[in-house]
Amino acid sequence: MAQSLGAWSEAGNLLQEALANSEKDDSARPLLKAIAAANRLLSFEPLNEAPMPDGFPATTPAGEIQLKDYPAYRLARTKMGRTDMGAFLTLFRHIKQNDIAMTAPVEMTYPRRTDENEVIGETTMAFLYGSDVGKDTQAEEGVDIVEVAPLQVVSIGNIGRRTNSRVVWAKNRLEAWLAEVRPDLEIVGGLRVLGYNGPSVPTSKQYFEVQFEVRPSTIRGSF
Repeated sequence: MAQSLGAWSEAGNLLQEALANSEKDDSARPLLKAIAAANRLLSFEPLNEAPMPDGFPATTPAGEIQLKDYPAYRLARTKMGRTDMGAFLTLFRHIKQNDIAMTAPVEMTYPRRTDENEVIGETTMAFLYGSDVGKDTQAEEGVDIVEVAPLQVVSIGNIGRRTNSRVVWAKNRLEAWLAEVRPDLEIVGGLRVLGYNGPSVPTSKQYFEVQFEVRPSTIRGSF
């Protein structure tokens, strides 16, 4: 089963590591723990608290890596403050004042970093508009309206709270996957995280995606 899940499946890696360790340890507890963790990843279904914009691809399975194509869409974006809540409230007031329905996900962007162990400090937060919504909406103090062109991303699904350590793990995983599996693609800009759940959702049901926008590499044979 571990091999059938593929080398880049988090569930498969958990099982393979546990099987390798079981040869050195007669206790079945680590293997049973790994099986439980792998089953949680494979059976997890994200909680949809709000609809996604039309044409958006389905969420990436937890622990898996996918290439995904997004259609053009519109968003309202604000700079991050000291906490997520300040940016969230700024955007929430914006959509309420303009009678725009809440959608999921919420987008957070990060600057491009070369340190593999550091992904600290979101730069922006954005609410995504549904199709044909907000065409006449104007930018206001602290909120920019952005038309996003169609794009391709490499994405990994994650369970739990969005922590810096987990985002770093996902970032490194995506970069390694691109280098080994798709060296014909290159990263465009910084990292982005798509969050699908509010803070009231239990940690065990939280879900987010970590993504890089990608495009064909301009340097043949390199990343």
